Amino acid sequence: MTNQKIQKTVIAVLALGLIAAGAAAQTTDAQTMKRTVPKDLDGILKALASYDGGLESDAYWDLRNYVLARKDTPEARLACEEKLVAFLDSKATLTAKTDVCRQLRVIGSGKSVPVLEKMLLQKDTTDIARYALEKIPGTDADDALIGALAKTKGDLKKGIITSLGQRKARSAAAELGKLLRGPDPEYAGAAAIALGQIGGMDAAEALGKFLAVTSPLFKETIARPCSDAPRNSSRSKTPRPRSRSMTSSSAKSFRPSSARRPCAVRSPRQGTKPGN
Repeated sequence: MTNQKIQKTVIAVLALGLIAAGAAAQTTDAQTMKRTVPKDLDGILKALASYDGGLESDAYWDLRNYVLARKDTPEARLACEEKLVAFLDSKATLTAKTDVCRQLRVIGSGKSVPVLEKMLLQKDTTDIARYALEKIPGTDADDALIGALAKTKGDLKKGIITSLGQRKARSAAAELGKLLRGPDPEYAGAAAIALGQIGGMDAAEALGKFLAVTSPLFKETIARPCSDAPRNSSRSKTPRPRSRSMTSSSAKSFRPSSARRPCAVRSPRQGTKPGN
């Protein structure tokens, strides 16, 4: 075979390879676009309702994409929120409701609070309800969490105290002050840390007064968040690092189990798709 024929053969093979690669890339792009284009919300929620946390998590990602595409448009955001709230009253799996609460954390408003308030009182749903409420703006979410303090006990109550600290809910200072002075040492410790995160004069005063008369058992637990409260109440414009709540070094001496981030709100582990 002459050199000229060899060159033509090589060129032909390379051309065929490039054509095949281009066709494969177009197919992959089309499949990717098909997966990422948000579908009808009713259809997404219907598919999500039976999701159990397995690898087949397309409905989760479809919901995430749908919400993110509408979160900055008030009318679309509200319409989306209304359907998500209705979904929480359905017989969907706990995993599916967890995924919906993840999205209400992004787009939720006062309209989401009533159903989340009911979920706060149930052992199976209290963590995911708190997770959503912690980021929902407005006093309705504060009021729901404060109101739940009188209706819960044990880990549920400690988790709600923690969420009030996460929200920096200054309206909760009085109720947390009562827990600080109460007979239960775990509630008192959780309330002390929450007040330290909340800051403000009311929180600082409650912590300061109690620290003056507390037993040595609580000195270390209460002193650290107490030292944060006066600084939080200042008007300095210098940014301060955001507290990491119960995972911070200041909380190592008191770590109620309910204060940990609920593992149920983690994103599905599938490929390289990012979580929220």
